[in-house]
Amino acid sequence: MGAVYRRGMAPPEFIANAPVLLPGLELYYDAFQELSTCRPYIGLEGVPGPIPWTAIDRYGLAHGFEEEGLDYLVKMTRALDDEFLVYMRKANGGDKPGTIQQEDRNAGEAGG
Repeated sequence: MGAVYRRGMAPPEFIANAPVLLPGLELYYDAFQELSTCRPYIGLEGVPGPIPWTAIDRYGLAHGFEEEGLDYLVKMTRALDDEFLVYMRKANGGDKPGTIQQEDRNAGEAGG
C-alpha cells in the first residue's frame, strides 16, 4: 500500500472500506485465508466449493485448538466461508436464468 500512497493514488475501495476486526478475530481470518487453499473447485466452470471440514479440523489440531476452541474455529470458518461463497456466486453471475443455482432453485420450487 505504501506505493499507492507515494504515487498519490487512493487505495482500492475494498481496502479503503475494509471492516476493522475486533482484537483476537484476526486469528480466525488468518485461518480462513490459509484454509481457502484447501477449497475444492467444482465443475468445468471452476465454481468454488466449501472448505472441507477435514481441512478445518486438521488445521485446528495443528494449531493447538482443543474441544470448544476447535468447535468455535469450525463455526467461524463456516461463517466466513458462507459469505465468501455467496459473494463469489453473485460475482460470477449466479442466480441468473440458465445458471446451475437458478435451475436448482426452480427444480426445488417445482417440487422435483
